[in-house]
Amino acid sequence: MYVQGVSTRKGKAVTEALCGHNFSASSISEINKQLDQRLAKPFPYLILDARYGRVREGDVIVRQAVLISVGIDWDDRRQMLAMELANRESRSSWREFLRTLRQRGLSGVEYVVSDNHEGLKKARGYQGLCVSGLRSAAPRRG
Repeated sequence: MYVQGVSTRKGKAVTEALCGHNFSASSISEINKQLDQRLAKPFPYLILDARYGRVREGDVIVRQAVLISVGIDWDDRRQMLAMELANRESRSSWREFLRTLRQRGLSGVEYVVSDNHEGLKKARGYQGLCVSGLRSAAPRRG
């Protein structure tokens, strides 16, 4: 978000909606800088999702998608890899989001966990990420 010029106000709204906590403008700036750093280690597990929230654009409040990626490393540590505003969960929005992750050095992905959204499915295929049905492998409850 920092590199793409997303305002601190928009970033603040996004983190408040996702985390349920109020963050100061300086905290948001620091979070954004950390999210835009190069990814130096592999993340075998990648979680992709989106959440919709209300964002003020000028004098109008609009609903926008917040695209989110969380990586899990080999030591089972989760790390927020990216968070970005998009008008909707289209193939092009997800494709650009995934392309940016790859440019930042995302590597070692073996499993992707996500919902069944059509735009994301098309973008994942485009990126050639290895996808596995983790739900089918999990034990089922009675």
